[in-house]
Amino acid sequence: LFLDEGFGTLDEENLDRVLDSLQKLTADGKMVGIITHVDRLRDLIPTEIAVTPTSQPGSSTLSGLPAISAKPLYS
Repeated sequence: LFLDEGFGTLDEENLDRVLDSLQKLTADGKMVGIITHVDRLRDLIPTEIAVTPTSQPGSSTLSGLPAISAKPLYS
């Protein structure tokens, strides 16, 4: 599952619901990718992939630590 943002418009109660749902998905072995600028989400997600543009137009590099994580979304 890949989610592209929208979390910044949620109030705290609905953000908690989303986080609970994402935790259940990951507990069931599903891999969830999220694009976000919401600090609370970024702090809870154990794996980050950074996309960095290069000097060549239309080109970028990917980096991330750790490559694969079995940690829960949050505890």
